[in-house]
Amino acid sequence: MLNAAILATVTLAGAILIWPRVANSIVWRATITPLASIIGSGFLVLGPILDVSYGGYAPLVMVGLCMVAYLFGSAIRFNIADIETRPAASRLTDGLETMASIVLAFAFIVSVAYYLNLFGAFGVSLTELDDQFHAKLLTTAVFTLILFTGLTRGFSALERMEQVSVCLKLMIIAGLLLGLMVHFGEATGRGALQFDAPRVTGWASLTLMAGLIVTVQGFETSRYLGSTYDARMRIHPNVPAGNLQVVVATHSPNLSAWVPNRNLVFVKSIVSETEETEETQADEDDVHSDIESQISAAPQSDAEPQAQTEHAPRPESRCIPLSKLDLSDEERRKIDRYLDVTKSAFLFGARVFLVEGIAEALLLPAIAKHHVLKDRPADFRIFRSAVFVPIDGVDFQPYAKALLSPYNGVRIAERLVIVTDGDAQSVDDGAELPGQNRKDKLEELATSNSASENLDVYINTYSLETELVNAGNQAEMKDVYLDLHSRSEDKWNAAVALTGYEKAKAVQKIFKDTPKGDFAQLLAEKVIKSERFQVPQYLIDAIEAVLK
Repeated sequence: MLNAAILATVTLAGAILIWPRVANSIVWRATITPLASIIGSGFLVLGPILDVSYGGYAPLVMVGLCMVAYLFGSAIRFNIADIETRPAASRLTDGLETMASIVLAFAFIVSVAYYLNLFGAFGVSLTELDDQFHAKLLTTAVFTLILFTGLTRGFSALERMEQVSVCLKLMIIAGLLLGLMVHFGEATGRGALQFDAPRVTGWASLTLMAGLIVTVQGFETSRYLGSTYDARMRIHPNVPAGNLQVVVATHSPNLSAWVPNRNLVFVKSIVSETEETEETQADEDDVHSDIESQISAAPQSDAEPQAQTEHAPRPESRCIPLSKLDLSDEERRKIDRYLDVTKSAFLFGARVFLVEGIAEALLLPAIAKHHVLKDRPADFRIFRSAVFVPIDGVDFQPYAKALLSPYNGVRIAERLVIVTDGDAQSVDDGAELPGQNRKDKLEELATSNSASENLDVYINTYSLETELVNAGNQAEMKDVYLDLHSRSEDKWNAAVALTGYEKAKAVQKIFKDTPKGDFAQLLAEKVIKSERFQVPQYLIDAIEAVLK
């Protein structure tokens, strides 16, 4: 019965620790490294040493150790909150800190090696290779694995390894505590508890206690996690870190570009479903038009405007802290890396257009205004409100995830349209298009975030240049190409004379050395002036999708 209860406790503890809300919590992850340091030593050796050395006084000694460890932790917290935030330190301070870091690093290497040695001895004891050589071999192998992981994959990989290790230890501890409680409870009921006298007394007991402080103090590692977790998080998530907090409300991509995404909060004004009226469901331009016509047509009196105000829907503001979105560390680093002034604009529009590069971003507005939406000014006003973001590649996932992830009943983008190349020229004929694979993954992402209605992904077969040529714009494309490569007419003629895959490969090849921005600027002039310009169907569909 007891074994079943212990097993259930271990399972429950494991289920809690792998629960995504716990496992992905930034507070929990910031705690893992120092906690691993504490559990690694304390769990292995502290209990037996206290029992043997201090007997019945072991619990009191443990309380004393924890109190001293808390004082050490207070000094470390002050160090993190105060010293790290000072603009400059003296040469003496820098020297002392460097020396302390070297000493601490060496101490940790010794500590890790010692506990890995214990692990190696225990590991081979379960096999037929139970000897000193194989124990050291196992220890060296594990140490090498840790070293290699740290050098090649960085701290995040080591942290994931620590998370698994800490979870397993906490599960074992949970089961052990239950077993000990039952054991001591039964022993108390039988009157079988014994109070052993301490074997170590006097000065020796004090020196032993001082040596045992290291087993309950591991939070000095927090001092060196500044590149991953800010000071506030390393001290306490709900306690100020001694810094002045500045809150800036802005529409400026210049400011947002220089702020880590964890520190950004998106504020959105919405009308809740319970308060929506028929007017709020219409397009913005139609709404404004209706209101203006009502004002102009209505009798001017003091009572009439009041009546209209009473029935108007009341918007409310909702916040989306980007730190709360389910983004991996790698995805966040990628967003921060590319969150320059241009790309940070994706935070400032309800309608967002993600494209591969600058060419699409420059051409699509011209195509929409002068061809697709030429005779639809109201639709073009809606289209013009969309934010165009060239991501300079094909990795749309982090951006789409940030834009479509719901929080507090809202998401950053209400409409997200992505245009990407099929890149059929890069694979064998009949193989799945790379662009189709990207589309499938993006649609899976949208589905998992209940945002299928908010996303549209459009792909072509080959590339933008090839699709424009195949649509019937060979003359315009040739003029632009020769403006940039005046001596390459033979190359152009040879490329467009081909068909299918070969043509796509050849066209892509001759545009390989063409500046995309210059090409798009010149072609946009052709798009504006030419009545015969033919728009590829996938671009028409993408433009129409923004209007939904």
